[in-house]
Amino acid sequence: MVSNAIQLVNNVESVVSLPTIFSRIDELINSPDSNLTDIADVISDDPGLSVRLLKVANSAMFNFPAEINTITRAITVIGTRQLRDLVLATKVISVFKDIDSDIINMEEFWKHSIATGIMARILASLRREPNTEYYYLLGLLHEVGRLVMYMEIPDLMSRAVTNSIENNVALHQSELSVIGFDHSMVGAELMAAWNLPESMRDAICYHHRPSLSLNYADDAGIIHVSDLVVNALELGSSGESDIPPLDEQAWESLDLSQFVLPDAVEQLENQYQEAVDIFLEDA
Repeated sequence: MVSNAIQLVNNVESVVSLPTIFSRIDELINSPDSNLTDIADVISDDPGLSVRLLKVANSAMFNFPAEINTITRAITVIGTRQLRDLVLATKVISVFKDIDSDIINMEEFWKHSIATGIMARILASLRREPNTEYYYLLGLLHEVGRLVMYMEIPDLMSRAVTNSIENNVALHQSELSVIGFDHSMVGAELMAAWNLPESMRDAICYHHRPSLSLNYADDAGIIHVSDLVVNALELGSSGESDIPPLDEQAWESLDLSQFVLPDAVEQLENQYQEAVDIFLEDA
C-alpha cells in the first residue's frame, strides 16, 4: 500500500522511464560540441519518429508557407529546444501504451491531453511566450500522473471515480479524499524522476490550483484554463465527469481578454483532428 505520490512514482519509475532517444537529444542540445546534423542523425535513426515530426512540422500547428522535408530543416525552422519538446511529446505516448483499456480509454485520454496541449500552445502564443512548444508539452503531460495511478492502484482509482460521480465532486478532489494524494502530485513527482525542469513539475502540480504556485503560476494558469476549455468542448476525456472549477485569480493573472477565447477555440478546432491523427497513429 503506497502512502504518498513519491512512493508511488518510485515504484513505477523503472516501468515508465523516458525513451533513450529523448535523453540523447537533450544531451546533444546542451552540448557545445554538437550541431544540428548530430541531432538530426539521432532522430533519423528512428524512422517512425522522423515521419511523425515532419508531419507535425508541416501541420496546421505551425502553418509554415513552404514544405519542410528534412529533419535538419525542421530543426532550423522550429528550433532545437522546441523540437526536443516535440520529441518528448511524440514518444511519451508510447510509454503508457500497455495500460488495460478496461481501466481507462487511452484514446480518449490522449485526445483530451492533445487538445489541452494545443490550447495551451495557442494561449501561450497570445501571451507572446518565447517557446510555445513547451506549453504544448505541459498540456500533453498535465494528467499523466493519473495514468500512473491507474497502473499501480486501479482499485483505489475505481473508488475515487465512483465517489466523484456519486457525490458530484471533481475527480482530482475525489482522489485526494479517497487516496490521500491526487494525479497532479503524482505527475509532478514523475517530472522530477524524469529530471525535467522544475517549471514543468510546478505547473503540473498546481494545474488545478495555479494561484497556489509561488514561482510558475502563469504556466500553471495556462494549463488550468486550457484544461477547462477542453473539458467544456468535450474533446476526449481524462476521467472527469464534469468541468473542473475555474481559478479566477489564475485567469486574471494571465492578462488575456475573454474576447480572445472564441478565436482561440476556433484555432484549436482547426488543429485538433490533424494533431490527433499524427500523434495517435500507430500509438
